[in-house]
Amino acid sequence: MLNTDATFIPGTEHATIAGIFRNCTGAWLLGFINQVLILNPLEVKIHALLLGLSLALEYKFFSLEINLDCQQVVNLLREMPNTSSSLIYDCRCLLRTLGNPQVKHVYREQNKLMDAMAKKHVQNNATSVGPLLLWDPPISIKDIL
Repeated sequence: MLNTDATFIPGTEHATIAGIFRNCTGAWLLGFINQVLILNPLEVKIHALLLGLSLALEYKFFSLEINLDCQQVVNLLREMPNTSSSLIYDCRCLLRTLGNPQVKHVYREQNKLMDAMAKKHVQNNATSVGPLLLWDPPISIKDIL
C-alpha cells in the first residue's frame, strides 16, 4: 500500500511531500520525504504521488493499492488521458508499468500518518537534496502507527 501527502512550508515557496509503503499486514516497508517548489496545491499532491510511484518501481513494490486524500488527483487519473498536465501523464505511465494498481480516495483522517510525517519535517526546518528514504518509521510518529 502507498499513501502520500504534502504540507506547505509557511513563508516560503516550498512544500514537503511524504509517503509510506506498507505491506499487506500494515507493516512499514519504506517511507520518503522530500521538498519541492510550490506550483499550486494540486501539483504538489501530484508530485508526492509521482515520487511514490517512482520509488515503487525502483524498489519493485508491484502489488500496490494507492490511497490519496485528494479526490481531485484521483479524478484526474481516471479521466480521459487528454489532460495537458505532464505530471499526470507521468503518473499514468508509471501506473501502467506497475500493473495499473487501484488508486483510491481516503479521507484526511485516514491519512494522519502521512500528514504527521510531512508536518514534522517542516517543524524541524529540515532540508534535503533529493528524497530522504526512511527504512524505519521515525520515532516522532510511532504513536500514530
